[in-house]
Amino acid sequence: MIGVNIRKASRQDVPTLVELRIKQLNDEDHYQTVDIQANLTHYFSESLANGSFISWVAEIDQKIIATSGVCFSTVPPHFGNRDGRIATIANMYTAPQFRRQGIAITLLGKVVDEARHRGFEVIRVNASKYGKPMYEKFGFKEKKNALEYLSNE
Repeated sequence: MIGVNIRKASRQDVPTLVELRIKQLNDEDHYQTVDIQANLTHYFSESLANGSFISWVAEIDQKIIATSGVCFSTVPPHFGNRDGRIATIANMYTAPQFRRQGIAITLLGKVVDEARHRGFEVIRVNASKYGKPMYEKFGFKEKKNALEYLSNE
């Protein structure tokens, strides 16, 4: 990772976070069928400002080449999560020419550390087929009890 600078994202990075999020979704076969650029811009601007989302980025020559993120939320407590607080890893993306160089796992470590530092006991990720091996290597375990309902279908 020579020449790679790792830093926390700021509100000035929002346009790049939006661009890389769309690339990530397209890479995961969620091809753009609706325009979500304004929604993403609003989300990243607001959540970075209020601290409900933290992102770390990797850059070379001041150009962001990889990103990571963690969203913080709360659900009703249950036996597996006594305080109901959940950190959700999101927005993990590395430009193709920089993959397999340890950048993503370094960024993942940064967002996991953020969640731990804030006292979150539960850290989740919805992994793509591309990212799943990295998350498992890091120590994430698969849980098979999630269902999703889309009200627009």
